[in-house]
Amino acid sequence: MDFMLISPVQNTATTITSFGRAMHLNSSEIGKEAFWEEAIKSDKARKAGIDAPVYGHTRRINGDFCAEYEISGMPANFITNPIKEKHLENLFKNFFSLEKAGILHKNLSLEHLYFANDGKVNMDGFRHCANFYHANGKFQRANTDANIAMPSNAQEFAEAGLAKYVTSIKSEKTQLRFLEDYLPAKAKYHLQRAYHLKNNEGLKPNDKAIQIELARANALAAPSQHILRNELDKLNLYAMENRALELWQDGCGKTDGISKPNKRINSVLLLFDCLKYSIQLKDNADFMSTLHDNEFEAEYFKFEKEDFDHFNTQLMDCIKTAGDKTFTKKTFEKRPFTVIGSKSDLDVSKEAKIFENLCSKIDVKLPYDEIKDNINSVAVRYGSFAYKDSENPINDTDSTPGVHYA
Repeated sequence: MDFMLISPVQNTATTITSFGRAMHLNSSEIGKEAFWEEAIKSDKARKAGIDAPVYGHTRRINGDFCAEYEISGMPANFITNPIKEKHLENLFKNFFSLEKAGILHKNLSLEHLYFANDGKVNMDGFRHCANFYHANGKFQRANTDANIAMPSNAQEFAEAGLAKYVTSIKSEKTQLRFLEDYLPAKAKYHLQRAYHLKNNEGLKPNDKAIQIELARANALAAPSQHILRNELDKLNLYAMENRALELWQDGCGKTDGISKPNKRINSVLLLFDCLKYSIQLKDNADFMSTLHDNEFEAEYFKFEKEDFDHFNTQLMDCIKTAGDKTFTKKTFEKRPFTVIGSKSDLDVSKEAKIFENLCSKIDVKLPYDEIKDNINSVAVRYGSFAYKDSENPINDTDSTPGVHYA
């Protein structure tokens, strides 16, 4: 007997059948422009060899569009639908096939990947994809800086989906055991990317983009305890960052239309915790790159240190943007911060200058021991405040503090 579900991200009706899931994509939920973008980009992904939905007959219902499609599998869940070794080859095949076609999927959360019992991995949500191209030795996509490294769907998945999956596992021992299977499969993916860069993008073996892929392929093929720990720490970092951004969106009233300054402040403080954690990981990668008893491992950590530097720079930009959007007269003139126990509201314009000054003292390129006091000074000031949230429902559409990673 069939029964109905609601998809957690797309809010689309779903029917479970003996052949898989018959899902319905509705323009009333995602918008008409996104509806057609999904159909067009899914078609492009299928031509690239991806297991993407085939949208069937499109119907109009009260002026909105509705399309049906079938998809096998369910989102990954460690208890009810775990990611197994048999899934990994197909997972990385999909990621690499997208990249060969110059496609980066910008929302590889668990809700857009479906892991089937036969080992197949299906994807949807292709309206979130962006195109990239290679020119003059760098990879470029719209509204981003050019980068030497080839964009990676595996990295997008690590940040948006895998972090949630792995951190949901209660035992760290089990988390590491999962990575012992996952990382060697990822090593083959990096090797494929290295060959692609050489044979199809015209890069030379000593070009940095290829060296990055080979370093990861060699190090992840049989990951040491140092590498396993670093990869797990990164997933914990991404999970912490995602919680901070969810808190920010809630503080902006994205779901209920009520602005909550308290949650905005807490989101900024949690982002600072992410920064502290990431800088310490950067310092560790820097140290590990100087050890020469394992050449592959040292090379891997050298590029990891560079990635952490880039991550930290963009995370700091995100924090500054969040602070600017928090301490702004325009945003809070009708709902000022009220510090509980104080006789007056917080002077928002004054606080903006104080926050900016505190941030200016933080150089994320320095070792953690040299800047930890400057970072902690932010928590000392704002962590001791208690704010009264707005009592009036106010729709605040400015719900993104900034995206820090490319």
